[in-house]
Amino acid sequence: CHEVEKAYLAETGRVIKLNDRTLANLAKGGRRLSDFNAEKGWLTREETERVIEYSVETARRGFPLSH
Repeated sequence: CHEVEKAYLAETGRVIKLNDRTLANLAKGGRRLSDFNAEKGWLTREETERVIEYSVETARRGFPLSH
C-alpha cells in the first residue's frame, strides 16, 4: 500500500491513504461500504439521479424545493 501511495503522490501531487484490510477484503470479493449502504436506500440509483437533476434544475431557475 505504501508503494502505491508514494507512486500516486509522485504522479499526481496528491496524498491518498490506502487501508490494507479494505484492499484485502475487496480482493477477496468483498463489497465497498458505499455499495452496501446504497442497497439500504429508499430510492434506486436512477431515482436518486432524477431527484438530484430536478433539484439542480429548480435551483438554477431560482425556485426553492418547497415551491
